[in-house]
Amino acid sequence: MAHDFDAPRGVDLLDDVDGDAIAAIRAQAAQSPRTAPDEAALGDALADTFLLAGADLGDAVLTVAVIPQQRDEFRCDACFLVLHRSLRASTTRELCRDCA
Repeated sequence: MAHDFDAPRGVDLLDDVDGDAIAAIRAQAAQSPRTAPDEAALGDALADTFLLAGADLGDAVLTVAVIPQQRDEFRCDACFLVLHRSLRASTTRELCRDCA
């Protein structure tokens, strides 16, 4: 059966709901705080972990394990990514499928 979604609705959705239930929900929402006190403290702690653009990273020490290129990998000449040889676009050039 086809339904016309653009047709105006004939029934108000709140007709079936008891008015006292809606008033109770509104009263409960008015009494509850907007944010929990723990969220404010958590937000301050998280703010210290984010790095802003242009921040001084002179004292930062980065440790990364460097794995040498494997036999079944190649380095794309355009994007310089090391990829598996199944992603090579052609056998004549060292280009990946995305760059080709």
